[in-house]
Amino acid sequence: MSVTTETEPAAFAFAKQAFALVGEYQTPPTPKIYEAWFRYVEGDCPPISELLNLVLLETGAVSVEFMEQLYEQFCAQRNPANDHVSDVLDKELPQLQKLIIFRLSAGNEFKSSINSASEAITP
Repeated sequence: MSVTTETEPAAFAFAKQAFALVGEYQTPPTPKIYEAWFRYVEGDCPPISELLNLVLLETGAVSVEFMEQLYEQFCAQRNPANDHVSDVLDKELPQLQKLIIFRLSAGNEFKSSINSASEAITP
């Protein structure tokens, strides 16, 4: 039987938001990039939030290199207190990745059907 800590529900919510951003900005869900997105949605690292907000506002996109740079600059030093949460998230990552892929596919199918319907009714 597993013991649930107070931080787990928040961590799962942050994980879902981080994976949504991985999908939205088409960044690979590698551990480094995922952690940078996780720290962004968690909000406990203001420099990550400030830099990502600035880049997203100016360009509307982020590069893999930028996300890896954020990781190296702000996340590379591990905090042992987060190891339990990290272990729990490691177990959930494959399922969340499948969900993102499914949602992206469903979104593309919906877009295609809307485009087809639009073409059918356009004179």
